[in-house]
Amino acid sequence: MRFAGDDLLLLVGPTMSLEGPAFVLRWRDAAQDDGSGVIAPERVETVAELPYRLHVDHPEGLELWPEAGAGALLIIYDAPAPERTDPDTFTVRADVICPRRAGSGQS
Repeated sequence: MRFAGDDLLLLVGPTMSLEGPAFVLRWRDAAQDDGSGVIAPERVETVAELPYRLHVDHPEGLELWPEAGAGALLIIYDAPAPERTDPDTFTVRADVICPRRAGSGQS
């Protein structure tokens, strides 16, 4: 999870070795909440549905990536697919996504 202003971005999906789709959600004005309980559905929006691949590329982390534009996110993976890795240089490729924010008119 990561704050973006007063909003909280959440990376959600299957845990551990389970398989299934993953999403980035935005909990609007989460920083202003001072109580516990159920969050009103209109305060949570789906920012992005992440690509799903069986047994590889399980989204594990996210970070704001302003170098790619407003609202862009860097997504890193656990169990990266072989084409994401370069064992000679000890590198793993991540994804940068530029989701469209509801009502913003921008991508």
